[in-house]
Amino acid sequence: MVFQEGHKCLFSWAGKEFSKEHREKISNALKDRFHYWKIKQPLLPKEILENLYMTEKLSLKKIAKKFNHSPQSIANWLRKYNIPIRTIAEGRSLVWKGEKNPKWRNWISFEPYGLEFNEELKEQIRKRDNYTCQICGKEQEKIKLDVHHIDFNKQNNDKNNLISLCHSCHSKLNGGEKCDSNSLLTNREYPPICNNSS
Repeated sequence: MVFQEGHKCLFSWAGKEFSKEHREKISNALKDRFHYWKIKQPLLPKEILENLYMTEKLSLKKIAKKFNHSPQSIANWLRKYNIPIRTIAEGRSLVWKGEKNPKWRNWISFEPYGLEFNEELKEQIRKRDNYTCQICGKEQEKIKLDVHHIDFNKQNNDKNNLISLCHSCHSKLNGGEKCDSNSLLTNREYPPICNNSS
C-alpha cells in the first residue's frame, strides 16, 4: 500500500501532502496493521473442525490458538459448515463440569436422602423456625421454605442438623457461597419440635 505521488490520504492527516520518504514511512507502518485484509486464510477442513469442536469439545479460542486464527474466523467457518455453535452457557458448563467446578463437593448432590427425611419432618422444621428463613429472615409465602442439612450430610436427619431457608439462601449455601451466618447455623440451639399427633 504505497501512496502515489500527490495522493491525499483520508486519515487524520487528510488534506496534507507529504514528501515521498514520509509517505513510504506511513505506508510501511500501515502494512503491519492491515496485512490481514489482503491475505486470504485457507479454510480448515470440515472434518477437523467438527472433530475438535463437537467431539473433543474444544472452545473457539483454543481451536483458534491451535491454528493461529481468531475465534471469530473459527466461528465463521463453523457457520459456513452448518456446525451449531454452543451458547455461552453451554460453553461454561463444559469448562466447569464436575470436578473442574470450584464448588465441587465430590458427588454429594447425587447421594440419596434418608427415609426419615420426608414432607412431615420438613414441615416440623419449618414450623419450629416460624416459617422464616434462618439466614435472611424472609417469611414463607406461596412457595415453601427449603429444609437444609447444616453438615451437608443427607443421611444425618437429626432435627438439630436441619434448618429452614428460603430458596435464594439455600442455593447460595449449597453453591459454596460463604454466609456470615454460616457459623451461627452450626452452633444453634433449637427448641424441641412439638408433635401434634393427638
